This record gives sequence, structure tokens and C-alpha cells, in this order.
Amino acid sequence: NHFYIVQEFCKGGNLKKVLMEKKLSVSEAFKYMRHILKGFMELIKKGILHANLSPQNILLHNGLMRLADFGLNLNP
Repeated sequence: NHFYIVQEFCKGGNLKKVLMEKKLSVSEAFKYMRHILKGFMELIKKGILHANLSPQNILLHNGLMRLADFGLNLNP
């Protein structure tokens, strides 16, 4: 009767933190956006909806983006 989401520890923090600490170059911004969109497209292919995609819910790990905080609502 319980659902769990297990995700690796992302030591790079979140995108909000990165954006507050430094200004991204255009090439860095495009790289980040490609990773985010690739993850989002995989969710769509699997019929999964992320209802709160925001910089604080995008985690960084070894130069890659990880989408987090799906905010599951199991009581519709």
C-alpha cells in the first residue's frame, strides 16, 4: 500500500543554487536545457507527468541533470 521513489544522491545541488551563484554562458545554458528536455521527453514517452518542473527540482550530478520532486498525489 506504499509507494517509494528512490533516487541517487546528487552532490551538485539544484539548478536554482547554480543560477544564483553564477551566470551561465550561452553554451552552458543550452547544455543544461538539452539535458532537462531530454529527461522531460522520457517522462512524456512513459506517460508520466511532472507537475512542478522548476529550477529547485532539477538536481545536478556529475554534469548531468536529474528531475526530482514529482509531488505524487495518490488521493485524487
